[in-house]
Amino acid sequence: ALTQRVGPNGVAELIGHYTIGRYTGVIENQKGPVWYYVPVVILGFFPWIAFLPSAIVFAWHRMNDRGESLTRLALLWALLPFLFFSFAKTKLPNYIALEMPALAILCALYLDDAVERIRSRSLVVSTAAVPVFIVLLGIAIGLFSRQNRLGSGLHALQGDLAYLGLAIFLGSVAAFVLLYFDARRRSWSPYALGAAMFGATAVIGLVMLPQAEDLKPIPHLAAVINAQDAPSDHIAIIDTAGGNALMFYTHPGIYILKGHTPATEAICTAPRTFLIARHGQYIPQAQLHPRVIASWLTDDLYLYEHGCGS
Repeated sequence: ALTQRVGPNGVAELIGHYTIGRYTGVIENQKGPVWYYVPVVILGFFPWIAFLPSAIVFAWHRMNDRGESLTRLALLWALLPFLFFSFAKTKLPNYIALEMPALAILCALYLDDAVERIRSRSLVVSTAAVPVFIVLLGIAIGLFSRQNRLGSGLHALQGDLAYLGLAIFLGSVAAFVLLYFDARRRSWSPYALGAAMFGATAVIGLVMLPQAEDLKPIPHLAAVINAQDAPSDHIAIIDTAGGNALMFYTHPGIYILKGHTPATEAICTAPRTFLIARHGQYIPQAQLHPRVIASWLTDDLYLYEHGCGS
């Protein structure tokens, strides 16, 4: 269907550039260090991340036992995609969403075994360590926001993050008390922590994510473009994420540029060009001085007028 619609070049672009090229090169400036997914896992698997080290050790010792095929599957499922995506050049947090079921299975197998024992030191330590991981969560949020250029926009979410931390802290305290001081109800301890996370997830989904939409500059800047755009205008974006989103918010034919890419085709062949760039990082095209017509957080919308004619 793709070949029939746009020709064979579209298939080559899909498989070559957007699949193989996504692994071997950087697409839309979405890059990161090899440890990029460490804070992502801490964020995405919180607070159960506190139990994960013990769960991995538990699974490692059990993986060669008879009847432990699920343990072996979960270990390989957790390890191989993590390593694969860690060495990819293009990185996004959602790439390792497929990790979460494997990590959940590992922790479930570990907790199911640990709560049946009279006293599981590792389980008690892991439960007590959840507040420590709340601190690590704050560090992970900082790293995540820096890598994804959220910057000062997270200040708007600080109050909600504090409430989330408190809810999970109280849940971890309840889990620790049930586990350590109440032998008859020790099997309830994971549910106490799970109930806290259920409430925290509801707050994230119903309150924080709608607020986080305001941290995305592309919808706001695209609205300014749409209010002024004419059929002969060009739209471009340079050295910032959001080129594909810009296409859906405006119209196809977006020029996705890099810092050293000649911008002649984008700017000089149209009477006007709208360009989204980081603050102060517009294209220094000779004899052209664009003006900023809108800003959102760390991005500006520049307008080039008269092409390259004056």
